[in-house]
Amino acid sequence: MIKTLLFTGPRRIGYSEREAEPLKAGQVRVKTLFSGISHGTEMALYRGTAPFLSRKIDPETGLFVKSDVPAQSYPAVSGYENVGEVVELGEGVTQLNLGDKVFSHHCHETGYISDAGGLIKLEVDLAPELGLFIALARVAHNGILDARINLGETVAVFGLGIVGQLVVQMAKASGAETVIGVDVYENRLKKAKALGADVVLNPQTEDIGITVTKLTSRRGADVALECSGAYPALHEAIRTVGYNGTVVALSYYQGAGTNLFLGEEFHHRRVQIKCSQNGGTGPALSHWTNNRRTEAVVKLLSQLRLKELITHIYDFEAGAQAYEMVDKHPYEALFVVLKY
Repeated sequence: MIKTLLFTGPRRIGYSEREAEPLKAGQVRVKTLFSGISHGTEMALYRGTAPFLSRKIDPETGLFVKSDVPAQSYPAVSGYENVGEVVELGEGVTQLNLGDKVFSHHCHETGYISDAGGLIKLEVDLAPELGLFIALARVAHNGILDARINLGETVAVFGLGIVGQLVVQMAKASGAETVIGVDVYENRLKKAKALGADVVLNPQTEDIGITVTKLTSRRGADVALECSGAYPALHEAIRTVGYNGTVVALSYYQGAGTNLFLGEEFHHRRVQIKCSQNGGTGPALSHWTNNRRTEAVVKLLSQLRLKELITHIYDFEAGAQAYEMVDKHPYEALFVVLKY
């Protein structure tokens, strides 16, 4: 039997079961070992704030429109960070072997069938749970590409969840002279400092824009990457960069843009805001295809410090407790993982 975790309503977790299906040629059967919980996209659906619960994308215009038949509804499957083991091979499969550990964007489910070509094979010497970082490392890497960091620049990273922690490490590796991490949670600030941030700042105790201006001889940061999804953080990122500075927004923002004031530093400093949505790259980065981005991230897994970012591991059957931890205790939780 295959067991699947479901959102049965806002902040409600359930499970469904179905019989396993036979393999077809070119397919493999995967037994899930671990899956990761996303603090952004997934939690929006868990909390009932995802825009797709009330809207859909109009196929003619590509715009979000209100709909009586929205793009998402409950019960809903969720999850897109899955690492499993190949346990059965279909006819004609030669690129994978029994026992291979693979990553996919599959949901929280005990097992599944996939076309062999749709899976990412993990290195043998990589701890399987670290393969879960592929999805969010792609998000962080995409933000780094959009930031176009130059050697010797000052980079500010707002929001030190998983994506922010990965951005801190990647920004340093990209040649940033000074990386400044910003968050309201002290444990995340300490983690970022331990993993490579040169300076960490808490907006609850100091004015980030003023502090960074003083640290940079009045220049401001060259680029800021906003990874929190909080509008006040986006506004503070705008305040923190200097004239003609760039703010890269990696986040999935929810609701109205309160506490975002575009008549101040944004206007007078000619600040550029880039959306770094992970579905693609900017026009100047067309040579960075999706496949190339994935290949680069897979190689990075062994170079980044990832194990320290996993803070909680729950049994698959304890999914409700795992989501409650992410929802109600963000000051404790970084990467929360389900084990099968």
